[in-house]
Amino acid sequence: METGKPYIIRCTNCHAKNRILKEKVNEKPVCGKCHKPLNMAGIFIGKPVEVSDATFETEVLHSQIPVLTFFWAPWCSACQGVLPIMNRIASGLRGRIKVAKINIDKNPSTTSHFQVMSVPLMIIFDNGKEKEDMTGAVSELDILKKLASYY
Repeated sequence: METGKPYIIRCTNCHAKNRILKEKVNEKPVCGKCHKPLNMAGIFIGKPVEVSDATFETEVLHSQIPVLTFFWAPWCSACQGVLPIMNRIASGLRGRIKVAKINIDKNPSTTSHFQVMSVPLMIIFDNGKEKEDMTGAVSELDILKKLASYY
């Protein structure tokens, strides 16, 4: 976990943003607004989360932190080049940005809903809303620049 800047964790009950210091993460923090315990599950895993049609809503739309969603396919060579970048971002921004990856071949419903026409495609979601997207083999620096305003 990174030191310095506090983590911003959204309450799953009232959706208020809460600033949590690194040293307080393991102390079962509660929401400053509604006083319910904050759900910290899965925030600090440091690797991309495999998402499916069945789990998309829970993992992405109801996430306590912003989500970089990576639409990819195993046959896509550009996707294979971006996968290591997704791993580094998930590790480097753990607790601040969740990285979710969704295989378009295995998840036609979500792929169709977001009208994915080419891969790789990355969509940033914050508070359940689609904010920005990036198509193609985008550089790690460009992805990090887009993500900077979300953590």
